[in-house]
Amino acid sequence: MASQPSATTATSATTTAGATTATSATTTAGATTTAVKTARPSLINAIGSFVFNVIGGAMLAFAGPPALPRGSTVTVKVSSLTMPDTGQKVQANWYFPQNADTTTRMIYFQHGFMAVAPMYSYTLAALAQSTNSIVVAPTLSSNAFDPKARWLGGSADQQAVADLFAGDRSALTESASAAAGHQVTLPTSFVLVGHSLGGALVTGAAGRMVDNGAVANLQGVVLMDSVDLNNVVPTALQKLTGADYRPVYDISSEPYVWNRDGLVGRELEAARPGQFNGVMLVGGRHIDALQGANPVLQFAEYVVAGFSRSPNIEAEKTLAIGWINDMFAGTQTGIYGAPGQTITIDTKAGPATAVALPFASARPVQATPWDGLAQLILNTVLQFAVYEPMAQPSPARAVSAVLR
Repeated sequence: MASQPSATTATSATTTAGATTATSATTTAGATTTAVKTARPSLINAIGSFVFNVIGGAMLAFAGPPALPRGSTVTVKVSSLTMPDTGQKVQANWYFPQNADTTTRMIYFQHGFMAVAPMYSYTLAALAQSTNSIVVAPTLSSNAFDPKARWLGGSADQQAVADLFAGDRSALTESASAAAGHQVTLPTSFVLVGHSLGGALVTGAAGRMVDNGAVANLQGVVLMDSVDLNNVVPTALQKLTGADYRPVYDISSEPYVWNRDGLVGRELEAARPGQFNGVMLVGGRHIDALQGANPVLQFAEYVVAGFSRSPNIEAEKTLAIGWINDMFAGTQTGIYGAPGQTITIDTKAGPATAVALPFASARPVQATPWDGLAQLILNTVLQFAVYEPMAQPSPARAVSAVLR
């Protein structure tokens, strides 16, 4: 009679990003199963959520509606979008190219941390017009304290975005139809684009699309100075291999505080060495892609994260448009280069210079006198960030706590 396999159980507690997680691991016959019990919400989560939700609402109100640059042939409309899984209703900006037909494509765009979708209206109008794509840009929460991890850096929103494109995509269709004022049939193929933390979100969503089947219609991912806080990009790239391989290209600024010293560029190089993974714009700043119609807000962004050079602003769009068109068409007519190659990009604002990843130097630059203060504030906030949903108290326990 064969002996039964022995089992051992080890329990440990770790503290990550301000939250304590108890982990119980059981090993049986060489296989390890890990159960994670996340910490419960605290007063910090309640206060932080209140503050960030107020700031987020104020940002959306102050940014105003999305506006188009002079000469644009695109139509932009606003509607609500119900996110799968979380059930949250969010504002979505829809950019419709002129004379959309069966050749029209689709782009999902995600804004960055503490930003809102209308702040990118000039950039998104250019993408819609020059790639013949319907562009949808929802405004998601930047509330890093949300116990349910329903924010740009949380796993809940990564899954929600992935599930938007699974099945019949009814939530997207309803939102697009409401925006257009008539029934809309959305294109099947799509590209994901994200700026800053929104870049990590769409990359994480792309990885999750391997699990829900939506990857079949995903053509690629374009990142605009992306930021990763929780190892999201390497995890996703592990899934986007073999038959599920999809190009993921980053347009990076120079390494500095606002792109975590070029972390995503290094993550791409580590996962896909020797390949073209994107470029760094010489003199690039985190705001290069963040171009909209509110001049006060635009100036404030520059003050906080450094002033963009006009050629780099144009180069950002040129690079993204070329790559997106290639992703849809299966061609390679955009701007690429061998690793480390210096590339001159001609734009209407003058020539811009890019260097194909990897970075020639990991040494960060200082874009503003207050980069150090920005780093301190970000580190303070993010040590309490919630990346996975916290354990919620049962109703009985909640009542018991109140009675005590």
